[in-house]
Amino acid sequence: METGQDEPLKFRTGPVELEFTVEVKKDIGVKTKIFVLPWTVEAQGAATAGRSHRVKLTLQPVDGDGDDLKISADSPQRPT
Repeated sequence: METGQDEPLKFRTGPVELEFTVEVKKDIGVKTKIFVLPWTVEAQGAATAGRSHRVKLTLQPVDGDGDDLKISADSPQRPT
């Protein structure tokens, strides 16, 4: 910012957005075997409970005076 503050071409920065998802999951399982010779009986069950939370954070960069932040730079060659 300091290097480019006197450059004639400046760009205003826009909002910076961060978005992520947090998921909490809980698995519960039960397994039972019963032996009655000569047979075997087996039962099994499972349950899953989960929640997802979406978090979005928006930041607006500002300079020391509270104005929108402006950036600038020079380039040795023109864009093609």
